[in-house]
Parts: sequence; C-alpha cells; structure tokens
Amino acid sequence: MTHCRCVTPAPTHEVLWARPSAPEALDQYRVLRTRIGRRDARVIVVTSPGMGDGKSFTSVNLAGSMALLRDSRVLLIDGDMRRSTVHRMLGIPAAPGLSEVLAQKASLDDAIAGIDLLPNLSVLTAGDSPLNATELLDSQTWVDLAARCREEFDCIVIDAPPNIGVADYDLAEMVSDGVLLVIRPGHTDRLRAFEAAERIPVQKRLGAVLNDARDWLFWKTDNYYYGAGARSSRTAARS
Repeated sequence: MTHCRCVTPAPTHEVLWARPSAPEALDQYRVLRTRIGRRDARVIVVTSPGMGDGKSFTSVNLAGSMALLRDSRVLLIDGDMRRSTVHRMLGIPAAPGLSEVLAQKASLDDAIAGIDLLPNLSVLTAGDSPLNATELLDSQTWVDLAARCREEFDCIVIDAPPNIGVADYDLAEMVSDGVLLVIRPGHTDRLRAFEAAERIPVQKRLGAVLNDARDWLFWKTDNYYYGAGARSSRTAARS
C-alpha cells in the first residue's frame, strides 16, 4: 500500500468542496459522481477540446466529491505536465509529482500527497514541467504506475491535456476506463467540440460536462432541489 505525505492545502475559490458557502454548486458534482458510478468506471480521464474549457476545475471538484463518500479512496492525478494547474488550485507544492516519478527521480510514496482537509483524497501533482512529457507517458513506467494506482485506490481521476493536438491525451486515455469531455459554452469552438467528442472511443464515452453553464428554461424554478443548485453551479452535467 502506498504511504503518502500529508499536506495542508490553501485551496482557491475554485475548489468547491473546501467552501462551506457553496453547497449548491457542489451538488452538481454529486450528480456527476452518481452518473459516473453507474458506468462502473474506476479510472476516469477528464479532457477538453482546448485550453480554458475548465477540465482542471472539473477534475479537482469531481475527485473531491468522490472522496466525500465514506471508505472511498480517491487519487487525483495531474496528467497535464505541459500546463499543470491542479497544484495551484489546491495550494500545494508542484513537485515532486508525476514527472519525477516517471523519470525515476522520486518514488510514488514520496510524490503522492494526502490532503488533510479531505482524508479520502490523495493527489499526484504534475511535478516540474519536463521537455519530454510525451516520452515520459509513452513508457512502461506509466503503464505500471497506472496499474499500481488502480490496485490501491477505489477511483482515479486524471486531469489530462486537451484531446486535440498532443499525444499525451492518448497515452492517458489508454490506461482509463472512461473519458469525460468538458465543454464551456461561449468559449469552446463548436467544431472543435465535435472533433474532440469523435476522438473518444465509443466504449469509453462517459458523457460531457457543460462548464460555466448559464440559466436555461428548465432550471427556472424556486425549488432548491431542482433549481437552485443548477443555477448556482458553474457546471452542469450532461451524460
């Protein structure tokens, strides 16, 4: 069993599970958690058509919502070594992380951080940005690491690079059970969104998340359980 170091994060406002004032927004991730649970996907890749769509925001909050379940051991991996974001959002050191483990400069035990605010959540940051990110992922070391983590955690969420333009995404998707596509209305190019969806293998398509979704007709209700959460949340799940 992996023994991780424990860290005290200084999360940004984007980390909904660390904000007691944002219960309605977190409810959207509980809905997403439940829908993914029905698919029995234990290793989940979160990707998007491009930068700024909100895949890291979704990864951090989805992993946190899963870690709220009793006896659920969750690992969040920042697999976007070119443009890492997870460590900044959580307010934890960037290294050692995935790049150091793959380069065999650090052990997995040394790199994985336990989050004391949420004991069921562990994080493997991206580490220092390497020049050879693709080569590090295109290795037996990555395959073996993913297999070991699958044995030791109940669920793994991988914040992967955008799935258009770089091979890093394909190497992350290779070890996954399912892929979640994040789209941001008003930001994501429509044609790129269709292209990104087509690149996900049919058997691994978990659905799409509309990040930063605005009000629409069927959310306009005064009932908390059916309306307030959706209106307040930055995210609406559509599977």
